[in-house]
Amino acid sequence: MFYCIMVDNITNVKTHILITALMAVAIIGHFGLPSAVACGQNQTGRSSATEAEAAALNSKGLNYTKAGRYADAVQAFCEAVRLQPNFAYAHYNLGVVYILLQRYPEAVRSFTVAIKLRPDYDSAYRNMGSALISMGDNSAAIEPLLRAVEINPNFSGAYNDLGAAYFNLAYYSKAVEALRQAVGLEPKSAEIQFNLGNALTITGRYEEAALCYQEATRLRPEWSTAQEYFGDAAVRALHFETAVQPYQQVTRLRSDYPQGFAKLGFVFGKLNRYPEAIRALKQAAILKPDYAYAYFNLGLIYSYLSEKEPAAEQLKLLESIDEQMARKLFDDLHSDKVIKVQSPDP
Repeated sequence: MFYCIMVDNITNVKTHILITALMAVAIIGHFGLPSAVACGQNQTGRSSATEAEAAALNSKGLNYTKAGRYADAVQAFCEAVRLQPNFAYAHYNLGVVYILLQRYPEAVRSFTVAIKLRPDYDSAYRNMGSALISMGDNSAAIEPLLRAVEINPNFSGAYNDLGAAYFNLAYYSKAVEALRQAVGLEPKSAEIQFNLGNALTITGRYEEAALCYQEATRLRPEWSTAQEYFGDAAVRALHFETAVQPYQQVTRLRSDYPQGFAKLGFVFGKLNRYPEAIRALKQAAILKPDYAYAYFNLGLIYSYLSEKEPAAEQLKLLESIDEQMARKLFDDLHSDKVIKVQSPDP
């Protein structure tokens, strides 16, 4: 599992979600199981029958987890820690499964026990922080995540989740710093690149954000949200030509998504590519018949092209959907011929 920051519209960004065009940003994090060998190992080196049985149950729990049989995994890990209460790996694995089941308070308790048994357990600190973020307790998540990176300075996932917690607390500069650390350690993670892009977006560093989103889309070309945020950041940086390709990818990947076509129409309009803008905006209106921004921008473009009848038709359609925007379009149609296409609001 990964925490993702999300975006909302091309002018507003909300806490706990990064931006779509712009959309919303939530930060991405992931949880990892240790290897079967490590998990099956006991810390004391003793070879009693009880310990062997606990290790076997722990391995069985891992297999259940990998098969998606989480209830069976919980039962196996619980039995393992009942037989061997000092089995830190089994407590940790139980916490991971509780996270997968979204039973976050129980996950925190299991990680707490694992840490008491093994104070240098960096993964337990990291996943405790992740569980606390999922519970909405971002402040409490900071300490275990800082401890995780103190124990293991190369722990990219812990830096990522630390960035998520800081982002959710609106400590955006600290979020950027933590996520830069994560990217430096794991540059080929599309999710971490995406999160850094979101943190940079909310701090107004759109050109840097666009580069992060671009790398995320290079690593995961079919990730439509990353493509959309790439386009959004390029628009915010006034690089309209750059925004065309990612928005085209959005319309290819999500052919039923009206906002994608509206955004593509918007950038085509800004680039004076009016026939392409009209096609994209018409498709947005087909997909969402009450999409006021699509009719508004179509009206402006038709007016600029001196196509009075189509412009009047868009105004009429808009009057039945949004009177305020219709009045604005009426004023614009009767003022000058400067293209003023508006950014679409999702």
